[in-house]
Amino acid sequence: MEVKSEQIMQPNNTKTFQQIYDFCLLDATYNAYYNIPDHFECKSREQYRYYYNNLSHRGQCRAGTYIYSQSQRQLERFIKGQQQDFYIHIDDETFEIVDYRKYEGPTIYIVVHIAKDGVIIQYEHPYKSSCENNLIRFTPRSHRLFNKGGIVQEVKNHFYRHHLYPEGRYRDLQIEYRIPKDKFVNWYRHEYRRQQERKHDQEHRDMVNTCSPPEPEMSWDDCYGLLQASGAFFDFNADEYEREEMTDMFYNMCNK
Repeated sequence: MEVKSEQIMQPNNTKTFQQIYDFCLLDATYNAYYNIPDHFECKSREQYRYYYNNLSHRGQCRAGTYIYSQSQRQLERFIKGQQQDFYIHIDDETFEIVDYRKYEGPTIYIVVHIAKDGVIIQYEHPYKSSCENNLIRFTPRSHRLFNKGGIVQEVKNHFYRHHLYPEGRYRDLQIEYRIPKDKFVNWYRHEYRRQQERKHDQEHRDMVNTCSPPEPEMSWDDCYGLLQASGAFFDFNADEYEREEMTDMFYNMCNK
């Protein structure tokens, strides 16, 4: 019981996405670097010199060196040594973390950084190719922990909420055929319906062929020609009507 209570009392220093978002929004020291005006937005020469003039022979300036370093140190003090950048590959169906160097199947590549507005997550759309601008970016604000497990869960929830239809037939079709949401309606109207119509037509033809009686081994013309060649019509001195009757009888005998 003592061990269990000690485990419960252990603090968890891992920050959540919401905590990091609040820090990036409210901390003045961290925001000082992101509030520096651009070169062409400085309102006076003195302001430009203050931020961008070289302070040493090594090309250091307040904007790119000192203010940036103070901002990053403030972030490091806040997260207390926690990892800031993540590069993760996950399976595009199960959303499980995989080793990209050994995994042979398709993956979703996730890149995570802490920027001005909090945690920035960027991942690849699993149903689009790289030539279709398949990168998705968002800033989570949930109370999940900022670690690999929390990042993967955020990506999964974001993809299911914003890039898939609600649970049901359309989502199942979208996942099965790997169709992006913005292309699904056009695909469903013009491709899927035609595919289903062709499938149903083929099933109907297969049913008809299965249930229809088999083709006779000898046709009526074959039976007539065989009787004529054997001389049966001549032996019975049959006229045209009698020949047809004889042929009908012979045809029924051969195809019972």
